[in-house]
Amino acid sequence: SSQRCTAALRSLAGAREWQRAVQLIEELEISGPRPDVIMYNATLGACSRAAASTAALTILRSMPSREVVPDNVSYNAAITACGRDLQWQRSMEWLGEMRSQGLSPCAVTNGAAVDACDKASAWPSALLLVASLAVHAVEGNAMIFSAAINAAGKGQRWDYALELLDSAREAAVLLDVITYNCAINACRRGLQWASSLHLFREMGLAGLEAD
Repeated sequence: SSQRCTAALRSLAGAREWQRAVQLIEELEISGPRPDVIMYNATLGACSRAAASTAALTILRSMPSREVVPDNVSYNAAITACGRDLQWQRSMEWLGEMRSQGLSPCAVTNGAAVDACDKASAWPSALLLVASLAVHAVEGNAMIFSAAINAAGKGQRWDYALELLDSAREAAVLLDVITYNCAINACRRGLQWASSLHLFREMGLAGLEAD
């Protein structure tokens, strides 16, 4: 049944056995039951967990021809797979493709794209993406700002890191330990010891304990 096939695909995703998940979805296309978007998303999830970006994008591209319309979950998984595979350009491309299909990337999608830029040290793209959130009426969260601040730090742009921290405050984002640590590390990389100490104290006043 469809439910059993979906459960099997999700189990494979949890085990990061993306090859078996892809094989199963292909077999279902031939022998049935015909896969729906939930089954495809489970397969994409398997690819995402294993950082199998090429397989994820192949599946995503094939869905329309198989009369299955990708949804936000589909794109989230593919973009995350690209990020984990250090293919940040592809993450950005598919974020744009998602918008062109009339879908609205949520905080999770944007967070995955920013994280992809961070992992690849592509800090200019991370900053541009965060700046575009307001244009697309997407609320930022601590994960998005943390990744962008971390990316700025890797690029030796402690000044941008502090600007992002201020933007997060203005957006009423609930800052966590990770966000502060990213900002503190950015200041340390830039040898801005006074700013680093100030943030450390501010974190303590906010009731957060440093790692």
